[in-house]
Amino acid sequence: MEKVKINMDADTAYQLMFTEYKDMVSVKECCKMLGCGVKKVYAMVNDGTLKFIKSKGYHITKMSVIEYLLSL
Repeated sequence: MEKVKINMDADTAYQLMFTEYKDMVSVKECCKMLGCGVKKVYAMVNDGTLKFIKSKGYHITKMSVIEYLLSL
């Protein structure tokens, strides 16, 4: 399968992608957005790939998820 590169800036992507999610998402929601497991999301949080706030669990910024996807 061939990768398709999307040429879009983060602000435009933010307006178009994941509109059903709030600005901060839970780890479970992030898993759904990325199509991966909990361990992968926590690894991305711990290595700094995803920006987060820790308050009764991890809350990941939707923008960091979008920036990650755009970087692939």
